[in-house]
Amino acid sequence: MHDSTPAPGASHTPEPWQRIEALPQQEAQEFARTARITRHALRKYMGAHIVSEATADTEIRQLVERFLQAGRLARGASGTR
Repeated sequence: MHDSTPAPGASHTPEPWQRIEALPQQEAQEFARTARITRHALRKYMGAHIVSEATADTEIRQLVERFLQAGRLARGASGTR
């Protein structure tokens, strides 16, 4: 017969995900617009996505902007989980 007893410590409800260190949209856009993208990063992106240098530059800047707006996710308010 299957034992449905929860493992020790598994009975608590997990903490909800929280956004930490997210930047406002305008600040993220400004950083992404002025960031220096290395030639190496451009070449890696161009090769992986088969795009031109201009397209790679634009798409990398869009990704940076989105990452900065999203911040990072953590389970605990301390950001350690």
